[in-house]
Amino acid sequence: MEVYTETPIAAMPQENNELTRRSANFQPSIWGEHFLAYATDDVNENVFQEDSEVEELKEEIRKMQIGTPDKSKQKMELTDTIQRLGVSYHFENATEALLLCDVFNKFKNPEGEFKESLVSNVRRMLSLYEAAYFGIHGENVLEEALKFTTNNL
Repeated sequence: MEVYTETPIAAMPQENNELTRRSANFQPSIWGEHFLAYATDDVNENVFQEDSEVEELKEEIRKMQIGTPDKSKQKMELTDTIQRLGVSYHFENATEALLLCDVFNKFKNPEGEFKESLVSNVRRMLSLYEAAYFGIHGENVLEEALKFTTNNL
């Protein structure tokens, strides 16, 4: 195997002591300089306009939440829709107030056990089962609901 110690011709200094390099002569891009141009004023104006639109929509949803009677089916459906859209973090206080785990006490009989009539309604049992998974450690009602639905499904 031979080892070359010579400098490549393209990188050799010319007589005026400047290094010459090869260029590739690429064709100009078909996009031109379109993506190199950046208009910060237009972007800032659009961001401000979008922020104001978001605030208006959030306020409209808050009005819908306030205008809906507490513990109604409409309010639960509205909260469900907000969560499914992925924007519930804007309305955490209203959602937490509505979804207290005490709501599940209505499924219990006077002895404190879940009603046996729930067993015949599969849709309610599945809903209760899914809701029980949203509980955190220490929410006894939801832990009991999980045990009840797991045993009866």
